[in-house]
Order: sequence, then structure tokens, then C-alpha cells
Amino acid sequence: MAKTWMITGASSGFGRIMTEKLLARGDRVAATVRRPEALDDLKSHYGENLWITTLDVSNDGAVRGQIAYANFSLYHATKWGIEGFIEAVSQEVAPFGIEFIIAEPGPARTDFGRGLVAPQPMEAYDATPAGEIRRAIADGRFEAKGDPVKMAQAMIEAAEQRSAPKRLALGAGSYASIRKALVERLAELDAFKEVTISADVDA
Repeated sequence: MAKTWMITGASSGFGRIMTEKLLARGDRVAATVRRPEALDDLKSHYGENLWITTLDVSNDGAVRGQIAYANFSLYHATKWGIEGFIEAVSQEVAPFGIEFIIAEPGPARTDFGRGLVAPQPMEAYDATPAGEIRRAIADGRFEAKGDPVKMAQAMIEAAEQRSAPKRLALGAGSYASIRKALVERLAELDAFKEVTISADVDA
């Protein structure tokens, strides 16, 4: 039986790949894009199975909601905020049988960087981790091993599972980064256990 999916950011990257895969198997897609003409080829091929509307949504879930890199402070703030929102709203709508999956893809070979607008860099950051990451992105050293086609397929399959994971890490880079961040966070929590517990009201 054909399903209906809503895909935001459907003109490129994961959104485009998922839209193509879902339409190819006979499902219907409600796609949001900033430029509707970007999906003209799919619209002419799939007709009424593809509904397109204009919307600017820049909040795709990603591994950056679990870990943080210098030079992405504002970007991370939105990711972490979205994750907190999803964790809360998923509990609110659970009685209605609605479930959420937070997909956390690691660096993937998409055209993500093409739309970045880089302001004039501040010299004060040149010799910092933020400056190094900025240069790595600019000269192509920011390595991306993730296969976006495989990742998109994994997201679709996870969404169809009877018992879907609450979080779905995608790619070896995602797994390694998230695991490292969680282990470090737990170690710090344990290291300050006595201080933490001592903050309770005296019995």
C-alpha cells in the first residue's frame, strides 16, 4: 500500500535522495523546497504523486546534536535544541501512536557545503581549532566517508520498523564520534559524583 511522506529540503542532499527513492517505489511525497523548479524533473515524471510547496527549513537532524565542533557553535545550538524538542514532543504524542526517530548521519558526500555563506574570517581565530576546521572545509580536507544513498535507505527502513530506534546513528564516523562523546560525558559525571550528590538537601 502506497504511503505519503513529507520531506523537507527535498531539492538536494538527503532530502532529494529520499524523495527519489520513495517516488520510485510508488509512494507519495509532499516535498518542501526553497526553489520549486529544482524538482521540475521529478514532477514531470511522477505527476500527482509529488506535491511541492515552498518552505525554508534548515534543521535536518544530524550527529551535530550529539557532539560539538569548533566553528559550528550556532549550528550546534539549533541541533541540540531540535533534539530536546523532539524528545519532549515524542512523549506528548506517544499515546496517539506517533513515534519519532532522530537520524544522526555523520559526514556524508552531499553538496552540503555548497550553500554555506562564509563571512569575513576573524584573524584572532586563525590559530585556533575553529580556524583549522574552517581551512579544512575550504580546501576539501574535511573528510566525508558517509554514503548518502545508503544513509537515506537506512532512514526509510528504520521508519518502517515496528519498533524503531529513538536515535539512529549513520556511518562509522557518526558511531565513533557519538560513542566518544558519551563515554567522555559519563566519565566526567562519575568524576564529580560526590560534588553532584552533595548538592541535595541534608537529610
